[in-house]
Amino acid sequence: MSELAREKLLELCAPAVGDKLVYSCGEAPNYETYDFKTESIKPVPPKAWYVNKTANESEQYFTSGELYEYLSQLK
Repeated sequence: MSELAREKLLELCAPAVGDKLVYSCGEAPNYETYDFKTESIKPVPPKAWYVNKTANESEQYFTSGELYEYLSQLK
C-alpha cells in the first residue's frame, strides 16, 4: 500500500470517529496483543485495518479496500 493510500484511509477514519459513526478506526497493530476478554493472546490480524463500532465491541478487521467501502457506506 502506498503512503498516499494509507494517509487517505486515516483521513477517512478521523471524521467517522468524530461524527460518532464508529467508536474507533485505524491501522491494526502489527504485533500480537493480549485480549483481556478471552484472557488469551490475539495473533496479528491478517487484515491491516480495524473498526470498533462501540466501546464494548471487538474490533472488525478490514483490508484497505474493504475499509474504504465500509467507511463510504457510513455517510
